[in-house]
Amino acid sequence: MRNAVFNLGIITMVTALCGCSLLTDNKQAAVDLSTPETTVVSFTKAAACGDSETALACCLPGGLDYDDVRKCLATSPDDEFKRMLESIDLDAPMSVISKKKEEDKVVVVWRVTFKRDFRTMEGGGQTFKVGSTFDLDASLKKSEDQWLIDGI
Repeated sequence: MRNAVFNLGIITMVTALCGCSLLTDNKQAAVDLSTPETTVVSFTKAAACGDSETALACCLPGGLDYDDVRKCLATSPDDEFKRMLESIDLDAPMSVISKKKEEDKVVVVWRVTFKRDFRTMEGGGQTFKVGSTFDLDASLKKSEDQWLIDGI
């Protein structure tokens, strides 16, 4: 019993440090695809926690960037986009900056904050320090009663 309590304490501490909630076998229940805004937040939270299955559930199968996102989330930690997503601070506010309807899609821009330093390699590199922000954008399409990310 002592080991079980100790192990539960370790799991709770690691979860709190990661900023990710413990997921049940029914990961899909935590995903909210009811609006473009909730879809991008669900995607960001799942991707930041390294939960590629849940993050992909937010993307349109066969969509513009579906295969790229799937490959990115399944790759080694060296993938720049994956490293960026996993550097997002889920305890910081995540706000939608804009939402614009364009033809058959909605484009959403949302702001994230980094929990650790992150450096890009493209274009000579840019360093984001702890607490700095970055605006992500995605195009979403409605599929039946769900909003799914088509391009990010």
